[in-house]
Amino acid sequence: MLFKQASDLPQTPYFPGFRARAWHNMAAAHAFPTTAEERSTALDALRGLTLLGVLLSNELTEFRITHFQQYVAPAATGSRVASQLFSLGVSSSAFAVFAFLFGLGLAAQEERTRGAGHGWMTARRLVALLGLGVMHMLLVWNGDILTEYALVAIVATPLLRLPTRVLALIGIACVALHLSPLPYPASFESAAELRHHVAEASRVYARGTFTQIQWYRLREVPHVLPLLVWSAPRTLGLYLFGACAWRARLFASRGASSRSLLTTTLVCGSVGALAVLFASTCSPSGLLQVLSSGLGPLALAAGEVGTVLLLFRNRASAPARALGWLAPLGRTALTAYLAQSVVLGIVFYGYGLGAMGRISVGGAVFVALAIYTAQAALAVRWLRSFRFGPAEWAWRSITYARRLPLRQRRDVS
Repeated sequence: MLFKQASDLPQTPYFPGFRARAWHNMAAAHAFPTTAEERSTALDALRGLTLLGVLLSNELTEFRITHFQQYVAPAATGSRVASQLFSLGVSSSAFAVFAFLFGLGLAAQEERTRGAGHGWMTARRLVALLGLGVMHMLLVWNGDILTEYALVAIVATPLLRLPTRVLALIGIACVALHLSPLPYPASFESAAELRHHVAEASRVYARGTFTQIQWYRLREVPHVLPLLVWSAPRTLGLYLFGACAWRARLFASRGASSRSLLTTTLVCGSVGALAVLFASTCSPSGLLQVLSSGLGPLALAAGEVGTVLLLFRNRASAPARALGWLAPLGRTALTAYLAQSVVLGIVFYGYGLGAMGRISVGGAVFVALAIYTAQAALAVRWLRSFRFGPAEWAWRSITYARRLPLRQRRDVS
């Protein structure tokens, strides 16, 4: 091999730390993952920030109470308006950003490994993610998103060969399909069955032993799968939007102009915030309900992405430096996501502290912020000595079919 790592090659104007196209040809027979120098701080900071929304959503609606209880009593996380504002403005927008970033990563991987055994690497990457997701769903928590991400990515990967405009149109069609009144399978046949399930699940998860909870989690899988089917088109659409953003070099230092980015951010953020507020307070119905509650979080998510991009246009600014502290957490997002599930299970399930149903919304928020702060601090310390998070290292080693070095290389002078 002519070069030991990508940092041996000069910078290009396309992306901060992104190496010359010649590297892709010379490394075709021996691809390797991005180095720390090649990563975008803005991307990692955005991913780290989004993890807070994911954590809050999972804790408040699926650990503090059982997963399906939110459909029986939406006010369980506060008043109806507050519950809707949280669901649309925090939870839905956070998961939208997460899916968008995953799609962006798919496109980056496809471009980086093109001609370097991309098909086999992608297959190993997605099969490994699927296996991890299934284990996470069956052994830790059945609200897992990794399984869906892997399955949808299998569909999305062949589409990445299409032109960018076609990807954007397919993405729009997928979101429209998600919002359309199709006869999606129902998790329960009746409201009475749903209420019975919620009562039983609350008892088992809050008081059951580890074995009892494991068996009950397996029984819940048929009820969870329809939710994954319903959200799959939306996830695919967000993947494709992320791929389009990667091709447009949206996160590049010479991407969209600051003026156009500011305009887009203000429009999307304002429209999204107004739509979410309207859907939460005015109880719209029909098409208005679909547009405000379905598209509002997506527009708000676009505004959040644009805001982070604008802040990192001036990396010396105080907001950029503050968000930069979250970049290590974004680099270890998979590890952090899995660890959150384990910790929340210990706090809320019967085999741990059994706090399910016994802790207020405010107390749950405090727990989430404590977990998140600890993870952010640990990520900073971990990456001083290691190249990847533990889960990221295992996932990448499987992807590249070799055991990657985990520890940081110490140059000896």
